[in-house]
Amino acid sequence: MITLADVAKESHVSTMTVSRVLHHPEQVSDEVRQAVQQAISKLGYKPSRVGQALSQQRQFAIQFLILEDIQQVDPYYAKLLLYIADYLREQGYTLEISHDLTDHSSQVDGTFVSGARQQDLPLLTKSSDPIVSYGQLDQTIKYVDIDNFHGTYQMTHYLAKCGYQNLLYF
Repeated sequence: MITLADVAKESHVSTMTVSRVLHHPEQVSDEVRQAVQQAISKLGYKPSRVGQALSQQRQFAIQFLILEDIQQVDPYYAKLLLYIADYLREQGYTLEISHDLTDHSSQVDGTFVSGARQQDLPLLTKSSDPIVSYGQLDQTIKYVDIDNFHGTYQMTHYLAKCGYQNLLYF
């Protein structure tokens, strides 16, 4: 595994300078920055996620908390979770899946919650980590949702514009 020290040696600078190039590039000259970037490319250096987590006091993990009855969960959840996991991996994060609101055995940088109910609010709002709910729960928790009314309106408008007259909704 290629380390910061290897990059420093290859680019003839200190490990602190390599760190500055990676985290505060405005603090080093263009010449030094280019030399370090060339060494990184040549050696194929990839930052250690564990090292980054320690230095930045982060976990690089996001929790997906499913509070619905697992027996009743729509099969699309598998695809949704795969899409989320792929995106998070591209961003340098991992996805942790849980179904227990009271389990805080692992540390995460944030939680995406699905299926929360009003009685879950006291525990959810106690968390110091950022929480985003799938669907609006209340005003204190950020959420993502879709506007079914507006989507249906746009679809109807488009189909009518195309000349369709007998529209059915299921």
